[in-house]
Amino acid sequence: TGGRETRTYAEITVAVAAGVASNRHDTEALERYNKAVDEYCVLAESNITIFADGCRVSSTPKIINTYVGHGAVIDGATWIENTTLLSEPDEHCTVSAGAVVKHSILQWGSEVDTFGLSQNSVLCEHSHVERHGMLSDSLLGPNSGVAEGEITASLCGPFVGFHHQSLLIAAFWPEGKGNVGYGANVGSNHTSKVGRCMHIVMNATLADITNLVGRLTRCNGRRTNVYRVSIECGR
Repeated sequence: TGGRETRTYAEITVAVAAGVASNRHDTEALERYNKAVDEYCVLAESNITIFADGCRVSSTPKIINTYVGHGAVIDGATWIENTTLLSEPDEHCTVSAGAVVKHSILQWGSEVDTFGLSQNSVLCEHSHVERHGMLSDSLLGPNSGVAEGEITASLCGPFVGFHHQSLLIAAFWPEGKGNVGYGANVGSNHTSKVGRCMHIVMNATLADITNLVGRLTRCNGRRTNVYRVSIECGR
């Protein structure tokens, strides 16, 4: 699943990623952006692992080509490779309890633990992946979290709750501020009946939700689910 490939760097924000992903027609701007990222990578790349002052590492068998920032905590992780942990003593990153993190960026205060997986992804500040949650080829906005479910090839904004078994794939949701409920399958060709309800309401206003009342039968009669999601995810 692809189409809005966005190159990342350690301090990237949701606003920058959304701007790049939503302006594919502006080829000159994309070229300038890619050139800037190339220059950044030349200055920052390393083929060794670097441990900054104040970090703590224990009971982790594999840490390969990784930058471990100030005050970061790695405790009982399974595998960390080609990853940057931006961390400060008062906003430390944590990778622990069986977590696997590969080709990823963890910004200040972010966490991957309890067998969470992050691959080819960015966790913005104070976001988390836990309880077997999976984040792949995605950017997770500040103060958002994934647990038990899967986010793939998506851009999720801030304050997104995702704490049950569900799927979000190929989604562009930079505004965030919502919840993905249990059993939802949202995005690409995986969208189920529950997923369609959520996709319709996710960024709707109250007026939009009112206009949906006459069309609820298209969602297989799941009137309760539509209202529940509209309250949690609507603006």
